Amino acid sequence: IDFEDLRLRTSGTERMRITSGGAVGIGLTSPQGNLHVEGAAGASGGGIIYVTDADNGSTASDALHISKSGDTAFVYNRESSGDLQLGAGNTASHVVVKSNGDVGIGTSSPGQTLDVRGSVQFGDGGSGVALNFNATGNAQLKLNGTEKVRIDTTGVGIGTSSPASVLTYSGSFNATSAG
Repeated sequence: IDFEDLRLRTSGTERMRITSGGAVGIGLTSPQGNLHVEGAAGASGGGIIYVTDADNGSTASDALHISKSGDTAFVYNRESSGDLQLGAGNTASHVVVKSNGDVGIGTSSPGQTLDVRGSVQFGDGGSGVALNFNATGNAQLKLNGTEKVRIDTTGVGIGTSSPASVLTYSGSFNATSAG
């Protein structure tokens, strides 16, 4: 049997369509992707997708919830004690959001509101100001790509990337008195 589109209706209204190209539309007649879900306007009626598993229950309160309402999108685990994990490269937990709201990057057990394990950089990495933290215990403050201050296990270096004591300064120094 060869059909152009397969349409499924209930109570005389089309509810789902499988196009001749294999795209599936639920709640619309012209799906724009392999699976396209459209619901009514509003957070409770907008294109909601629930993904459940048999071992934890199959109700909406046990589900991964994906939805959109207006210009806001939602993705969350509706299990009251469940985590949400984001990964790549066959690793599931690069980013973990715990049920209490703590976020872990590089750890699946964050101990703070934001717990980052590994190297971190704040700033644009080139021109401007950048603050870097790395896994070897160093922190660097850079201005226009040039390191100005380093903090490591020895101490603080100003104008040097190798502090030799608690405070090491390299360069010229200007002092003026106020008043």
